[in-house]
Amino acid sequence: PSNTFTAAVTIGQGTDQQDKAGYKAMTGALKYAIRQLFLIETGDDPEKEDEAPAPPPPVKRSFEADLEHERARLGNDLYLKTVRTQLPDVPQGFDLLTLSREDKKSLIARLRETPPF
Repeated sequence: PSNTFTAAVTIGQGTDQQDKAGYKAMTGALKYAIRQLFLIETGDDPEKEDEAPAPPPPVKRSFEADLEHERARLGNDLYLKTVRTQLPDVPQGFDLLTLSREDKKSLIARLRETPPF
């Protein structure tokens, strides 16, 4: 409605064994013109040193969070049955948080192996 426009002159080149070379040239030229006109970042920075991005840190969950997750996944009855099977000498009402680190790892691994029924 306002009769405003922006004209851009670009050069495109395409190679194709069939009849798509012209189309590829026009598409490449249009993409280049739009990218330059609107200053769209392409992600390639010639001045940036090549370095691999650092992997995200692993998500660490506490033992308590792992227990609650497995209790929710398995249901209370199967969860308790698995805990009693894994730790038969632990009396009812024993605080699982006082287990050794190895016992905690073993218990969580066993709970994760248990399929819900």
